[in-house]
Amino acid sequence: MGLFGKSEPKAPPADPAYILAEAQECLKEKDMEGALAKFDELCALPVQSPLPLLSRATCLLQLQKYERVIEDCTKVLKFLNSDLNGHEEEGCTTVHSLALMRMAKAHK
Repeated sequence: MGLFGKSEPKAPPADPAYILAEAQECLKEKDMEGALAKFDELCALPVQSPLPLLSRATCLLQLQKYERVIEDCTKVLKFLNSDLNGHEEEGCTTVHSLALMRMAKAHK
Protein backbone atom coordinates (compact mmCIF):
# COMPACT_ATOMS: atom_id res chain seq x y z
CA MET A 1 0.00 0.00 0.00
CA GLY A 2 1.18 3.47 -0.80
CA LEU A 3 0.59 6.78 0.84
CA PHE A 4 -2.91 7.27 2.33
CA GLY A 5 -3.79 3.59 1.95
CA LYS A 6 -3.88 3.72 -1.83
CA SER A 7 -2.41 0.93 -3.91
CA GLU A 8 0.78 1.56 -5.78
CA PRO A 9 0.15 1.80 -9.52
CA LYS A 10 0.97 -1.40 -11.34
CA ALA A 11 3.61 -1.43 -14.03
CA PRO A 12 2.15 -1.63 -17.55
CA PRO A 13 2.09 -5.16 -18.95
CA ALA A 14 5.21 -6.19 -20.84
CA ASP A 15 5.00 -5.89 -24.61
CA PRO A 16 5.77 -9.33 -26.12
CA ALA A 17 6.80 -7.80 -29.47
CA TYR A 18 9.34 -5.56 -27.73
CA ILE A 19 10.74 -8.45 -25.66
CA LEU A 20 10.99 -10.60 -28.79
CA ALA A 21 12.84 -7.81 -30.62
CA GLU A 22 15.29 -7.57 -27.72
CA ALA A 23 15.81 -11.35 -27.78
CA GLN A 24 16.46 -11.28 -31.53
CA GLU A 25 18.98 -8.47 -31.06
CA CYS A 26 20.79 -10.57 -28.45
CA LEU A 27 20.85 -13.49 -30.88
CA LYS A 28 22.34 -11.29 -33.63
CA GLU A 29 25.08 -10.30 -31.20
CA LYS A 30 25.61 -13.98 -30.26
CA ASP A 31 24.62 -13.16 -26.67
CA MET A 32 22.90 -16.45 -25.87
CA GLU A 33 22.60 -15.75 -22.13
CA GLY A 34 20.97 -12.37 -22.85
CA ALA A 35 18.63 -13.98 -25.38
CA LEU A 36 17.76 -16.70 -22.89
CA ALA A 37 16.84 -14.07 -20.28
CA LYS A 38 14.52 -12.38 -22.79
CA PHE A 39 12.96 -15.70 -23.86
CA ASP A 40 12.44 -16.55 -20.16
CA GLU A 41 10.67 -13.21 -19.76
CA LEU A 42 8.56 -13.87 -22.85
CA CYS A 43 7.63 -17.39 -21.74
CA ALA A 44 6.57 -16.08 -18.32
CA LEU A 45 3.76 -14.14 -20.02
CA PRO A 46 0.46 -15.92 -20.72
CA VAL A 47 1.39 -18.26 -23.55
CA GLN A 48 -0.72 -17.94 -26.68
CA SER A 49 1.67 -19.63 -29.07
CA PRO A 50 4.32 -22.36 -28.92
CA LEU A 51 6.86 -20.19 -30.75
CA PRO A 52 8.37 -18.50 -27.66
CA LEU A 53 8.94 -21.93 -26.13
CA LEU A 54 10.46 -23.21 -29.35
CA SER A 55 12.71 -20.15 -29.60
CA ARG A 56 13.84 -20.60 -26.01
CA ALA A 57 14.53 -24.29 -26.69
CA THR A 58 16.71 -23.29 -29.64
CA CYS A 59 18.66 -20.91 -27.42
CA LEU A 60 18.97 -23.52 -24.67
CA LEU A 61 20.30 -26.00 -27.22
CA GLN A 62 23.10 -23.56 -28.10
CA LEU A 63 23.88 -23.25 -24.37
CA GLN A 64 23.89 -27.06 -24.01
CA LYS A 65 21.09 -27.01 -21.41
CA TYR A 66 19.60 -30.20 -22.77
CA GLU A 67 17.12 -31.06 -20.00
CA ARG A 68 15.45 -27.66 -20.38
CA VAL A 69 15.36 -28.13 -24.18
CA ILE A 70 13.41 -31.34 -23.69
CA GLU A 71 11.05 -29.66 -21.17
CA ASP A 72 10.25 -26.77 -23.54
CA CYS A 73 9.83 -29.02 -26.57
CA THR A 74 7.50 -31.28 -24.60
CA LYS A 75 5.37 -28.21 -23.84
CA VAL A 76 5.42 -27.26 -27.54
CA LEU A 77 4.01 -30.69 -28.43
CA LYS A 78 0.94 -29.97 -26.26
CA PHE A 79 -0.10 -27.18 -28.65
CA LEU A 80 -1.95 -27.92 -31.85
CA ASN A 81 0.50 -28.51 -34.66
CA SER A 82 0.85 -25.75 -37.23
CA ASP A 83 2.90 -24.92 -40.28
CA LEU A 84 6.00 -22.78 -39.94
CA ASN A 85 4.48 -20.56 -42.67
CA GLY A 86 7.24 -20.90 -45.22
CA HIS A 87 10.04 -20.66 -42.66
CA GLU A 88 11.28 -24.19 -43.22
CA GLU A 89 14.16 -24.99 -40.91
CA GLU A 90 16.36 -28.08 -41.01
CA GLY A 91 13.82 -29.74 -43.30
CA CYS A 92 11.03 -29.21 -40.76
CA THR A 93 7.82 -27.60 -41.97
CA THR A 94 5.71 -27.77 -38.80
CA VAL A 95 6.12 -26.61 -35.21
CA HIS A 96 5.94 -30.19 -33.92
CA SER A 97 8.54 -31.51 -36.34
CA LEU A 98 10.94 -28.74 -35.33
CA ALA A 99 10.31 -29.42 -31.63
CA LEU A 100 11.02 -33.12 -32.21
CA MET A 101 14.21 -32.22 -34.07
CA ARG A 102 15.35 -30.05 -31.13
CA MET A 103 14.56 -32.89 -28.72
CA ALA A 104 16.56 -35.35 -30.81
CA LYS A 105 19.56 -33.01 -30.77
CA ALA A 106 19.26 -32.65 -27.00
CA HIS A 107 19.32 -36.44 -26.63
CA LYS A 108 22.54 -36.83 -28.67
